[in-house]
Amino acid sequence: MPYRYFATALTSAGFFSKAHLKALVNGSDFKTLDTRWKIHEKIQHGPLPIPGRRYSSSPSLSIKRKTCVPTQNPEPRLLHDYELLLRQSSISGYLVTENRNLLHIFGEANQWLQHRDGRVSDDLASMLPEELSLTASALIQRAVMSKQIVHCEGVAVVTQSGEFIIDLSATPLPDPAGAKEPHILLALRNTRPSGIASSGGTDSESLTAQDAIQQRVSDLELELLSTRENLQATIEELQSTNEELQNANEELQSSNEELYSVNEELFTVNSEYEHKNRLLTNLNRDHRSLLDATDVGIIFLDDAQNIKRYNASSLRWFRLMPQDIGRPLSYIVNDIIDSERLKQIIAECKTHEKAYEERLSIGDKQFVLARVSPYHNDTGSFEGAILTCTDISNLLDSE
Repeated sequence: MPYRYFATALTSAGFFSKAHLKALVNGSDFKTLDTRWKIHEKIQHGPLPIPGRRYSSSPSLSIKRKTCVPTQNPEPRLLHDYELLLRQSSISGYLVTENRNLLHIFGEANQWLQHRDGRVSDDLASMLPEELSLTASALIQRAVMSKQIVHCEGVAVVTQSGEFIIDLSATPLPDPAGAKEPHILLALRNTRPSGIASSGGTDSESLTAQDAIQQRVSDLELELLSTRENLQATIEELQSTNEELQNANEELQSSNEELYSVNEELFTVNSEYEHKNRLLTNLNRDHRSLLDATDVGIIFLDDAQNIKRYNASSLRWFRLMPQDIGRPLSYIVNDIIDSERLKQIIAECKTHEKAYEERLSIGDKQFVLARVSPYHNDTGSFEGAILTCTDISNLLDSE
């Protein structure tokens, strides 16, 4: 039985050679290739039938292979660059971004890197010797701007091993999608000791070390000029903004002065109103004291004969209470005159706008002189009436 499992596990078109597995190869699932050496080939893939066991007519279940899907590389951009670089032979150099950030080191280019003390940076220019740093920066910038290969020959570098002459080349590697910044391959070619001439030319753009340095200086001068222009424009904008802020500040100061002036005027008006309010309060107090001090009963009526005010002396003849203010005088009970007659007298006073007097008696010994006078406003229009009641009993007794 273990041999049957072995044959079942054998993949399709697989080979095996065993004499004692003859029982497994009698079926139609195997083909004999060599009878002498007992070499057999498996034709189909799947489990072999077990002798003595019955199988239903239903089709056998097929076992699906699980296909392994390769994991997507998280850096497809680097793979693209590597494919381009692997097409070239014997590369010694650096893969950098257009900002000189180091991505990869090829060949023996690591020997030219110098790790300085202090903060670690991935800027290639800060790692190279001073003789190579300026030239490499100029080549990288020139390659990014021209989008073609740029060469520089005859750069002398002094190390502990001696003096070497290095040829540099910067090759732009554009992004296949065209969206990201390009990568630059800075290659070190034809590295040789000092005194040996360069071996050949090239069809691409070529620069000497002096030209590269001069080009770098020119680029830096252009950047400096552009920076100065930007700073000048920024200074002008700041000056313009400062002037606008000064104008706004002046306007705010002017508005503040106007508000201060208005505040003073309001304070003056408020003081005048407070003075007038005090005068009116004093006048009202004097008027109330005068009404309460006289023995003559006085009732102020409006145009509709409603009670506006009364004094304490009027309570001798009219049964008034504080809540009667605003009620018609004809509703108030009195001891001297009929309500309808009083209402008629007040109506005649309004019609003719003149005073009416009538002597009234209360019993046999008390007499009252009732007088209704018109009340005019500042324009001279009729606005109500004033009813006065004066006790004249003593005057009549003396007569």
